[in-house]
Amino acid sequence: MKNYIYSFSLIYFLLLSACATTQDLENARHDFADQTNVLESKADTIDNEIKSLQSQTEHLSTDIKSLTEERAAIKQNEADKGADITNIREMLETLTGRIDTLQKDTSDIKDGMEKMNKRISFIEKYLDIGDHKAVKAAPDSGSVNNIDMKVKMDSDTEYAMAFNSFKEENFKKARSEFETYLTHYPNTENAANASYWVGECFYFENNYDQAILNYDIVVKKYPASDKAPYALLKEGLCFYKLGDKVTAKIIFQQIVQSYPNTNQAMIAQKKIQEMQ
Repeated sequence: MKNYIYSFSLIYFLLLSACATTQDLENARHDFADQTNVLESKADTIDNEIKSLQSQTEHLSTDIKSLTEERAAIKQNEADKGADITNIREMLETLTGRIDTLQKDTSDIKDGMEKMNKRISFIEKYLDIGDHKAVKAAPDSGSVNNIDMKVKMDSDTEYAMAFNSFKEENFKKARSEFETYLTHYPNTENAANASYWVGECFYFENNYDQAILNYDIVVKKYPASDKAPYALLKEGLCFYKLGDKVTAKIIFQQIVQSYPNTNQAMIAQKKIQEMQ
């Protein structure tokens, strides 16, 4: 920039010298020198501004690079955190699933133990071993003539209502009504039948463990009842459905021995042959 100013000044000076007086030239020289100084000062200022801008540009470039690197690092950190959160969520879901499975397994084990205890209790009572003794048959309640006529009518009505619910296949209601009947009239001639129908309600509700206990009441408490062989056969079928074929076979053999030449004995013998 300075070289350009000097060249211009020299040309300007030579032109003036050709057509002006010495004094004019002197004056022009001073003016030109002043203008030259002004231009040089401006040129220096511009050069300094350019250098300052270049320096600022370099600083800005450095800042931009630094910010870009920081931004990339932040994005990577966010991505890592996102991956960590995803992993934690997956671990929580896995743990929750394992807890649910363990809780179900625990519930199944408790149910299995409860059913097993019921079966053991039944077998002990059936074989008359352990702490459980067979329930002795109830003494004859006496002739119907000794029962108050009003009570007889009430008991028949209540029994009929319960049996009607059973025929309508409302087993839950029928079971409740038969149990109420047994509470009110435990020694009537229909008590054995009511106990049997309670077992049947449980049977049709697929609650074989409870059905066994109620059939057993009929067998042990009312052995002379015509429902006794039916109840014993249904006990064997319940054990068979529960997968306890050993106990089922013992009961079927008892039916064949205790009730020969009956339909129940024929069915029991057929089930024994199926299990051979």
